Amino acid sequence: MNSHDTPSDRPAPKTTDDADRLARVALTSLTEPGHPTVWSMVHQHGAPATLDRLLAGDVPDAALRAAVTVRAARGDVRRFAQVALWRADRIGARLVVPGDDEWPASVDDLARLEPGARGTVALHTKPPLCL
Repeated sequence: MNSHDTPSDRPAPKTTDDADRLARVALTSLTEPGHPTVWSMVHQHGAPATLDRLLAGDVPDAALRAAVTVRAARGDVRRFAQVALWRADRIGARLVVPGDDEWPASVDDLARLEPGARGTVALHTKPPLCL
């Protein structure tokens, strides 16, 4: 990355919303979107606390812990998220997260979805359903 592509002295997030947004972006670099354990952790503890726990290895799921360790070794996931959000802002894009006025309430209903499928599809889609 060169200096015109990244924020040289981008400040840390100033609000809880900024910290939540940054943590959610960082989580996408560590795990697949919709991972049931991560979804549950974010739902119970919030995205920033979940990110902290995953980076500290504080997760009972050994496969998830191993995947996070490998992905975290690629570089600073918080810096990755910071740059991604800065680039999005630069082009006028914005990440919409639960709690934002623009968040579609019907998306939350997906967590209560109980697919009628048999086998692994049902195991991997409740909750959350990743589209």
